[in-house]
Amino acid sequence: MSSRNLAEVIRSRLRESVKNRVRLRDNNQCVRCGFRRKLSFHHLIPISDFIIGKAKGRVNCDANLVLLCQRCHVKVHRKVDCELGRFFRYIEGKEVKQKENENQCQKSQSST
Repeated sequence: MSSRNLAEVIRSRLRESVKNRVRLRDNNQCVRCGFRRKLSFHHLIPISDFIIGKAKGRVNCDANLVLLCQRCHVKVHRKVDCELGRFFRYIEGKEVKQKENENQCQKSQSST
């Protein structure tokens, strides 16, 4: 199976309970701009990092997911987001770093 196909399988296995918790936590709006339509789930640590072994833990855990509107999701993936720092302060004004997310995912994996 190619890594692209594997990434699609991983995305398709995002549990409804995880989606609901992320929606609730992010107030059912884009964490970057606050828009409430055309929302999708964005992986803070990319799925590809898990596939190649660069990241460990659970790819689809709450701590690795945020809600983004279509416009912001495109900007983040194109890496033209001039407000990327603000993007990582989406929960209670607290700075969230990718390494912290990886650690949280590892902890949640060991508790299940």
